[in-house]
Amino acid sequence: FTITVDPTPQPVVDGPDSVCQRSSGDTFTTQAGMHLYIWDLSPGGIFVSGGGPNDNTAMAIWDGPGRQWISINYTDPSGCVAFNATVHDVNVHPRPDRAEEIQGTTPVFPGERNVEYSIPPIANVTGYTWSLPPGASITSGENTNSVGITFSENADCGILKVSGVGECGSGPSSPDFLIHVNPVVTENINLLNILCNDHRCYNAWNTITVAGNGNWFIILPGSDVTMIAGKNIIYLPGTTVQLGGYLHGYITTNRTYCGDQPPSMVDADPDEMKSAFPDEISSDFLKTYPNPTMGTFTLDLGPEGATGTVRVMIFNMMGEMIKMEEFPGQAQKIIDLSGQPTGIYNVFVLKGEEKGTIRIIKH
Repeated sequence: FTITVDPTPQPVVDGPDSVCQRSSGDTFTTQAGMHLYIWDLSPGGIFVSGGGPNDNTAMAIWDGPGRQWISINYTDPSGCVAFNATVHDVNVHPRPDRAEEIQGTTPVFPGERNVEYSIPPIANVTGYTWSLPPGASITSGENTNSVGITFSENADCGILKVSGVGECGSGPSSPDFLIHVNPVVTENINLLNILCNDHRCYNAWNTITVAGNGNWFIILPGSDVTMIAGKNIIYLPGTTVQLGGYLHGYITTNRTYCGDQPPSMVDADPDEMKSAFPDEISSDFLKTYPNPTMGTFTLDLGPEGATGTVRVMIFNMMGEMIKMEEFPGQAQKIIDLSGQPTGIYNVFVLKGEEKGTIRIIKH
């Protein structure tokens, strides 16, 4: 009587040794033509296709990272079964966690540089991908969880978001962070040779510089001026608040600026005068002679003269009003500066709805 002893089956698993957590599915195979396949997975793994008693292939995914396994046993055509299933070790790489909310600044301003935005570090990442609004660029911290972003002069409002990147791709993005770009507020302004006789507000997200270098900034009685800056307000010689005028300057801590007030006037020419009057001040209707003068000079208001009261205010180069006169409408007026020192003086004239300025030199 002859007995044939068949060899014990040796199941083999072919498939990746390293996969990603929660992938779309990774395929494993064993010998074809066998019967009663018995597939099994480590806890946290599931079969998404195959893996049945008639399948020599199985597609599996794992929810948990780290060392996992898949095993196979079967009955061969001789009816033999391996004593132990064959186990195939799989290293499951974790996917990046979801990015948390972005912390940072809004609104921002065109030209603002290296504004900081960050999120808490994300587990299981090798880098970070930031999605930026139009006109923005990363200038520091590229590929990290904390970046400095610069906004161009043409920057626009938009969404900022970030996701972590690891061996298994990108993780879920952070919630959208809306950045508003305020086009009105400029970086720096110089307030030069300005006469304030109304209510106004100036702002800059960095520095406001007032007067200095022989220039002036004068607030007349009954006028009030607000200055709001993000970092500095520098008041230099020539800044004058006359009795009855009001000046309030402060550094904003919440990036709130003048809002609907008239926009700031930037870098006025020292030889011109800019104001928040409805029309730019000019001296078209003014003439003085002689200029230079030894003391007295004639103020010529033009051939039409004035029909109402004319106010004349004269300031020295330190912004101090050294003379004010009011007189009924007339074409010419003699002004006396005999008691004043040699120098340059600014003459301001209010004639009805017209405003004008002219400089006179006294020897």
